[in-house]
Amino acid sequence: MSQFVAVIDPPEALTTQSVSGTLWSRSSSISCRVHAVNRTPTVNTVVISCLGDVGVAVDRRYQITGVVEGGAADKSGRLRVGDILLRVNGTCTAALEYERIVSLLRSVDGILELKIMASHGSSADTAGDESNEGAVPQANLSPQTGELQPSGTDHKKGLRKLRAVEFDLPSPTSGIQSNGMCVQTSRSHSKITRRAQSIAVDGRPGSTMLRRSFVQLRNWQSDKRFTDTLHCRQQTVQESYCHRSQCQGSIMYPVGAELKSVPGDVRHKEEVVEQAEAFLNEYYESLKKRTDSQSQKKKLEEQQARRMKEVVAQVEMTGTYDMDEKELVFGAKLAWRNSPRCIGRIQWNRLQVFDCRHITTGKEMEAAIRHHIKFATNEGNLRSAMTVFPQRTGKRDDYRIWSPQFFRYAGYKMEDGSVLGDSADVELTERCVELGWNPPKEKGQFDLLPLVVHAANEPPRYFDVSDLLLEVNFKHPDFQWFEELDLKWYSLPAVSNMMLDVGGIQFTAAPFNGWYMGPEIAARNFGDSYRYNLLPVVAERMGLDTSNNASLWKDRAMIELNVAVLHSFKEAQITISDHHSAAESFMQHIEKEMTLRGGCPSDWVWIVPPISGSATPVFHQEMLNYKLKPSFEYQEPAWLAKRLSDKDDPQAAVSRRSSKLTLASAARVVMMSMSMFSPHLMKRAKATVLYATETGKSERYSRDVANLFSHAFAVKVKCMEDFVFSDIEYEQLLLVITSTFGNGDPPDNGESFGRQLYQMRNPPDDSRGRRKVSSGIHLGFTSTDNDNKDDSQPLANVRFSVFGLGSRAYPNFCAFARSVDKLLGELGGERIYENGQGDELCGQEESFRKWVISCYEAACKTFCVDANLKDFSDALATSSKEWQPDRFRVTVRSKGEVEEMNVCKCLSDLHKKTVFPCRLISRTNLQSENSPRATILIQLDTQGESQLAHEPGDHLGIFAQNQPSLVNQLIKKLDGAPHADEPLVIEFKVPVKDHEEWKLFDRLPSCTLRQAFSQYLDITTTPSPQFLAVLASQATDPDEGAHLLELSKGMTTYEDWKFDKCPNICEVLDQFPSLKVPASLLLSQLPLLQSRYYSISSSKSYVDGEIHCTVAVVSFRTRSGNGPLHHGVCSSWLNRITKSAVIPCFVRRAASFYLPEDRQAPVIMVGPGTGIAPFRSFWQHQKFTMHQPQFAIAANGDIPEVQCNTVEEAGQAVKHWDMALFFGCRHPDLDHIYKEEVAELVQEGVLSKAFCAYSRDPNQPKQYVQDQLKREADYIIQKLLKESGHLYVCGDVSMAADVTKTIQGVFREQAGMSDDQARSAVEKMRADGFYHEDIFGVTLRTAEVTDRVRNAARKAWNIIVQSQEDVSKTLVPTPLMTQNKKETMKKKLKVVLEFSVVGLFIVIVFVAGSWH
Repeated sequence: MSQFVAVIDPPEALTTQSVSGTLWSRSSSISCRVHAVNRTPTVNTVVISCLGDVGVAVDRRYQITGVVEGGAADKSGRLRVGDILLRVNGTCTAALEYERIVSLLRSVDGILELKIMASHGSSADTAGDESNEGAVPQANLSPQTGELQPSGTDHKKGLRKLRAVEFDLPSPTSGIQSNGMCVQTSRSHSKITRRAQSIAVDGRPGSTMLRRSFVQLRNWQSDKRFTDTLHCRQQTVQESYCHRSQCQGSIMYPVGAELKSVPGDVRHKEEVVEQAEAFLNEYYESLKKRTDSQSQKKKLEEQQARRMKEVVAQVEMTGTYDMDEKELVFGAKLAWRNSPRCIGRIQWNRLQVFDCRHITTGKEMEAAIRHHIKFATNEGNLRSAMTVFPQRTGKRDDYRIWSPQFFRYAGYKMEDGSVLGDSADVELTERCVELGWNPPKEKGQFDLLPLVVHAANEPPRYFDVSDLLLEVNFKHPDFQWFEELDLKWYSLPAVSNMMLDVGGIQFTAAPFNGWYMGPEIAARNFGDSYRYNLLPVVAERMGLDTSNNASLWKDRAMIELNVAVLHSFKEAQITISDHHSAAESFMQHIEKEMTLRGGCPSDWVWIVPPISGSATPVFHQEMLNYKLKPSFEYQEPAWLAKRLSDKDDPQAAVSRRSSKLTLASAARVVMMSMSMFSPHLMKRAKATVLYATETGKSERYSRDVANLFSHAFAVKVKCMEDFVFSDIEYEQLLLVITSTFGNGDPPDNGESFGRQLYQMRNPPDDSRGRRKVSSGIHLGFTSTDNDNKDDSQPLANVRFSVFGLGSRAYPNFCAFARSVDKLLGELGGERIYENGQGDELCGQEESFRKWVISCYEAACKTFCVDANLKDFSDALATSSKEWQPDRFRVTVRSKGEVEEMNVCKCLSDLHKKTVFPCRLISRTNLQSENSPRATILIQLDTQGESQLAHEPGDHLGIFAQNQPSLVNQLIKKLDGAPHADEPLVIEFKVPVKDHEEWKLFDRLPSCTLRQAFSQYLDITTTPSPQFLAVLASQATDPDEGAHLLELSKGMTTYEDWKFDKCPNICEVLDQFPSLKVPASLLLSQLPLLQSRYYSISSSKSYVDGEIHCTVAVVSFRTRSGNGPLHHGVCSSWLNRITKSAVIPCFVRRAASFYLPEDRQAPVIMVGPGTGIAPFRSFWQHQKFTMHQPQFAIAANGDIPEVQCNTVEEAGQAVKHWDMALFFGCRHPDLDHIYKEEVAELVQEGVLSKAFCAYSRDPNQPKQYVQDQLKREADYIIQKLLKESGHLYVCGDVSMAADVTKTIQGVFREQAGMSDDQARSAVEKMRADGFYHEDIFGVTLRTAEVTDRVRNAARKAWNIIVQSQEDVSKTLVPTPLMTQNKKETMKKKLKVVLEFSVVGLFIVIVFVAGSWH
């Protein structure tokens, strides 16, 4: 029998007016009840009634237009008006006629599976989306039990709006004995069961009267509807205080809702565990949403299970448990989010939580509250904050704040019964007087009360807060007499007497603040008759008739009071919101919450503003009021709770008093000490310094920053790859220092962090799949503008600043740092100081110093830290002078004491990456014997190491060794050095109790001096300013010491010295011969020798077990060609080692430079000189796939797919790329590397075309690869634009910039594009992954290029510095400068700086491009 009791004909057969009764279908004799018929030009809508019945509209798609109350669809809440019916029992409806749909519905027997697409704008549209907390998977309504149960499958389809729902619809004659729901959420898999009453069903269609599980909420203004599902799904929903016969919605404290906070009245252990479990479920679910890694989710589940065991054990032992700080922060924010009476909750994620659970005394409470007020007031730019004091334990008095708010005005009860001041605070005023507070001699309306706090087992104490008060004196923009009323109010509304109830723990003192909504002051504090009752006063001054209510004098007076309040706050530049804006933002909050959680608990009585209610959108919005945990709870006044406690248990009070008396003398000493040092014992704000580096410089800068910031913050330093990313939203201050690798990519140890940050901003969905970091993490964020952005601002509480290191010789200067800076800002982080950038060509040290000083000043201001900037500047100047002769020493060990270490293992430990040994098979010079230069092809044996597997385009990282002659020279210059080949260790002195001990300094492994300088330490790089400062202390000649100190400042003098001489450490010791440098100094302070990267020139498919690299051997003279000869560390080492020598190396992935997955896509490769290196791996891979007839293989060369017997069959089975090579070199007979190999490839068809440009051929004009590209413009247009080909460019940045300009020119001239269109086309190719670049910097190998680039950089740097000074002088900010003026100033400065930077890059590219 059909599960539907009715079907209908196409709506065209129906009338256009609303009807009711019974309609008989022409195609069947099954009756149905028609509720409404509505005809529009495009959609015919019919609503029908049955058990679980849906209405279907026909407009080439079938749309749900109504859900009958009481049916299975209604009870599930998963079918909603406007949803599109996609499939019926697996059959797609899009291609079916209406009659076929009717037939399908009539033939259903058993489970009816409806697959729908949620309507746009529905509050739960994202059901099925991984980011949706409210997602509910398929469920079956059992006709036997009436329960909606999990179907056992959790479908997540590719389309974001897609979800699947199953209903087993009972026949009309089936009786439902009970109705219930058991929902298994798609993310947590936790079951939540809510039982409804047992109801009999009479079997008539549409007559069931089941209690609604989900509630549909309507906006009567827009007719938009939401379905609140949160109150049915949430484990932490509390019982309602309303009953069938009464509603307590308008009662301030509903019966049963008030908390009589008696100290010692703690929850039962079972209740604590139950609430803790529900809270931890929510907490860990929030963490799982931040990752799409199944392994990470599994780790979180295991972590949750361990955490729950810890909680249960602690509760069993003590009756309560301790939250960690992250749980507390999450719970505090969630409590605000759950507050049904708060209209300003849209800011819930920006709540700053101060964890003060370590505090034990009233004096410490005072210090914490003072810090809270300073932070929250923020000179008028108010910030929401909460301070959490110790929890209730039952073993001591509660921590309480007597005052309902931090700031309150006294209320004096006069002899005639009237009240002077605030009537709400009469009792509090009396309590303050009892405690010893003396009111002013001349009492007034606005006498500020002291703040009363009560620490556990201490008597209450009060303190004055007038020095922290930011008051607003009110005036009216139109009424001059208004100022004569002498009205004022405090600007910070900080509620301090409520309890934070989270995870079963009660925090009885947890003051929090937001900012005022105008009517809170004007309509309530001033307007209420039981407060200041100012409406008659204002009306009288306005000349209104107060004797007649019909004159609306109260309304008019109240409006003018609101006008005055808003006007005065804004004139004082203090944060406030008007009620219309607050209501609109709350409507946005509701929509966002319905999407994210499927509900938003709201108390309509409180949400609707006290004036102009119906003029605000919230008035017309139906709301559902329910109570979730965590929450804020009302408490009895603290003084009443104290009295109740002592009255109910007098023995306990005596015991507490006697306990105090027993330890009175000791307590007085402790209290005195704590009062003296409490400002210093306050928990410092936490700061985390993250770094990512290729050479180690970012790490050195990070440690300098940590040492400096430790003057005022609790600092930790982390490498990005070691940072637990899920902790990022709980960071208070995040300082990021990072370099940029290659063409704007993150360094190796920053790639994971960059990817996770990018995915947090742009969550992957099933339809798009996971994006690669390289397509969106740099290059101006061309890929971040999509429809799937996360706008929840999870980093709203993170303050941050970023400093980038790089070289303006690269086109994407500091791109990764700029990307991180932008992503952190878009995720809600507050940028305390603008992104700093240090150019290694000029002014890097000076840029860093300016950034770190400004950043420290901004951080201290942000976190209300009193810090001496002079001390900080002095510390900055001496930050790297940590080395002292008596702190470090070198100890020689016998060979028997030292275990011989494997070099690759030592390098792995040093650099925190796995390094593998390869052996040199052969080395071939690819250039002519007559060439003055050398380019070598090295072939390495991977010795079967599977982790050295690589793809075409990847890089090989090689750890080389320094020149032996340079090592010997350095050893000879050391003062008192041990024998070069004796094993040694470095030790440093540390204080231990009352003495000092020598500890192992494990920076380097146990090795000889020769090994350290050869394999582990960098002795060729020019020493940094910080290192020169250390050397200055070892100079015996005062002039040399002074010169070194001047260089150590890192200013222009250092830059000129560095670029003129490019001195290594040996040459520095030669220049300053008075230096007496011990071995311990160099071993502990020299930077580590970093790996060098080379593009892999082979395919693992073509030469299995081998890796080939194409290496240009580097050597050059400094000082304009007249200085000493310098050799490239790695290239010269590779050129001198013998066959079978061990080469420590590892593979670095370069996914953005891989061959396209589409084998039919054309591939154009541009690579002059050694830029041809990665393309050799491309054509080897292509050659293997084309010339191995026994296999037709996949694009990555791994998986055999089709067996072939001939080359022709293989070519037919596997499409191969249409590859063209554009190569450039100097002379055809000297340095045309791989010339014969390329010629053979063209002949074989592996390469379709090969072009070569010669720049030093005397028989023809100079030509570069750009010229060849112009000459083949038609070919370029055909392959790149018409056939959607891929362009690969490898080489130095000047060449890459010229190629980009050339391609743009070809697009402009051959495709008829404008300049902007051509530029956009190239950028789109980059963004879409069709334009690939593997770029290395300008090769500064000749005096000519060095001087030109250096001079250009210096000139541009001077322009930037001068521009900064000019703009600063012209636009000096003042304390009263408006935000708009500040923004204008920043924009003007930014324009000047950008102009200067662009000019710098143009000069560098022009200069470098003129040399090939």
